[in-house]
Amino acid sequence: PLIPRRPPRSTLARPRRQRQMCIRDRGYTESNIKSASDNAVDNLDFMAYFNSLGVELSSIRAGMLDNADVRIFTVDPTDTSLGEIKQKRGNIGVISTGDVSANIELRGLFQKLQQTIGDVISEACRADLYDSQCQVVQQPDVWTASSSPEPTAVTDGDAGSGSWVRPTTQNGYIYKCTTGGITGGTEPSWSTTVGGTTNDGTVVWETAYANQLTGTIQSVTNNGQFTTSTGTDDISKMPDAWFSNGTVVITSGSNAGIEREIKTFTLNSPIDGEIVTYLPFPYDISESPQVTVRLVAGCRKDFTTDCIGRFSNWYNFDGEPNTPGLDAVNAAPKVR
Repeated sequence: PLIPRRPPRSTLARPRRQRQMCIRDRGYTESNIKSASDNAVDNLDFMAYFNSLGVELSSIRAGMLDNADVRIFTVDPTDTSLGEIKQKRGNIGVISTGDVSANIELRGLFQKLQQTIGDVISEACRADLYDSQCQVVQQPDVWTASSSPEPTAVTDGDAGSGSWVRPTTQNGYIYKCTTGGITGGTEPSWSTTVGGTTNDGTVVWETAYANQLTGTIQSVTNNGQFTTSTGTDDISKMPDAWFSNGTVVITSGSNAGIEREIKTFTLNSPIDGEIVTYLPFPYDISESPQVTVRLVAGCRKDFTTDCIGRFSNWYNFDGEPNTPGLDAVNAAPKVR
């Protein structure tokens, strides 16, 4: 909420993650709002100066203002009980930063009409890994003895069906149920061979690579390249590129809570995995004090390599890999 100190003024609120920020104390300079009668997108640009009460450079670098919801209204500064006069609503667009300020573009609601709404035919999968369409399990529940409800078998080709568990002590693997039943009274000795089986009471589990691991940063090349370790029993078992196209979230230190997409994951030594991100983290990363990270496996949205080869999830593939391409559509009939 903003109580202006002068006649009508704009306010910026409700960015991503449901956090509210306001630009106060004459900390910005706005342009005129451009509106047209032909349904063109309304545009407004303003320059915001970095300060602790308003927009901070760290918030922009961390993506806190990306696509933030913008609402422009006016109030009577002498009597705020009269309420608000709503003027415009939209989202933040392009942000460019300088040494002490940022130029921020505000886009009207008609901007959404210039984007693709709904699904279109595509060779690649349109679902995001782990979402409600994909249904691949990112982090299953921890194993429990004599579990209730009873584990059920996962349908081959549908990773979202049946039961998955992970050991009480992380070992780099997760386990899918291939034979339903009742788990044993004590935790079994888990198979550490991908595709291997573990007998647990009347339940049979099959070993698969974990889709999420936690670890610590071992060495830093720069803010977009570093090595991680989760111990000999974990990351050393991950194949090269397992976390490529996935995400890494730093969970402690100055970058805590900030996520970056992984460009490449390479196993360097028995316990170290090298991470290269597409974008660097905004703050310097150090090995000491110890910094913890969470690695999440990614997907290239390829039907054969990922849905069949990695996740056994072809039932939930949200694409049309066998659709003829433009060459086939535009080909002329053969002349005989």
